[in-house]
Amino acid sequence: MVGMSIIHDFLEPGVIDNAMILKAMDEQGPKGEAGRLAKEEGRSMEEVDKIRLEFLNILKIDHLWIMISLVKLQLGNNIIEKIENLEMLVNLRELDLSFNNIEKIENLEALVKLEILLLFENRISVIENITTLTKIMIFSIGNNRIDSWDNVRSSLEKLEDREAKETQEKEEKEKAKKELEYHMEAYVEGLNTDELFITMFKDDKEGLALLEMNDDAKDLQKIFHEQMMEVIEQLFSIGLRQHKVREEEMTLFIACVNKAKEENRLNSQQ
Repeated sequence: MVGMSIIHDFLEPGVIDNAMILKAMDEQGPKGEAGRLAKEEGRSMEEVDKIRLEFLNILKIDHLWIMISLVKLQLGNNIIEKIENLEMLVNLRELDLSFNNIEKIENLEALVKLEILLLFENRISVIENITTLTKIMIFSIGNNRIDSWDNVRSSLEKLEDREAKETQEKEEKEKAKKELEYHMEAYVEGLNTDELFITMFKDDKEGLALLEMNDDAKDLQKIFHEQMMEVIEQLFSIGLRQHKVREEEMTLFIACVNKAKEENRLNSQQ
């Protein structure tokens, strides 16, 4: 495959700058009355969520750091040689770099929200540096110079493993959150750990210093810890049982209230 050559003879290879961005915003922004009002009010680069900079003989990516709201960025059909200066665009979900002269996948680690990455028709030989892009749904890499697809499989496996790990961690956090909420409702939060025991001695500097003096003190603390944990576990179990009793009583109470309301409603209709 031959890389992209200069697309427009009358355009010099250039760098993305503010003038180019503002011109694209003007051309691609709202039209008619909405466009006139936007010009009067002054549309800020920070507010733009998508922009298209294609067929402009762009050689270098730059000056996009201010466009922090960008969700979609189209840079296809240029002569870009390097992926760079995109790390501030953390909200990007779609990035099109097709039909350029890019040789390496790099500098995308911060774009963790990216769902669509288009690199079709470039000069890339190795699939790399995409393990942080766990939300990728569409990855176009055709018509490049890929030497081996083993890296692709390896990268995809890493993505899958990372996604599975993140999903598991999310589920565990959600489970822990619900469990804590339930324990708080039962007034037993922290009693299923040794948090209470640790809190008792956290600010006891003299006691902590005593533990460092000899093994006898440590043995006594260990015995006391075991005895106290037995009591705490009993309190925890009792608290949960009493909470369940309260829940059952509340359920019964609500059922009785609803039954009484229904009976009153039926009686009023007679």
